[in-house]
Amino acid sequence: MDTSGGSVHLNFNLSNKDGLAVGTIDSPDQGAMGIPISFISAGENLLKLEVKLIPAAYHGSLSGDGKTLTGEWLQGGKALPLVLTKQ
Repeated sequence: MDTSGGSVHLNFNLSNKDGLAVGTIDSPDQGAMGIPISFISAGENLLKLEVKLIPAAYHGSLSGDGKTLTGEWLQGGKALPLVLTKQ
């Protein structure tokens, strides 16, 4: 993700546990690992995540091939474009 101070890499770790979507975010450039995702909503090719700990959110839409999410990272009153690719 490109920020005014440079670029920051984010890793989203999403999985299914007992029928519920759960996940964490890693920000290796900032030395922050395992930040819990508080809320995940997925459906109709849309994904919404909320991270209360830092307060931030991500809203994205899934590509037709299911490999890319294109959306915005919302934090500190700013909306930054963020494209996520499946690894």
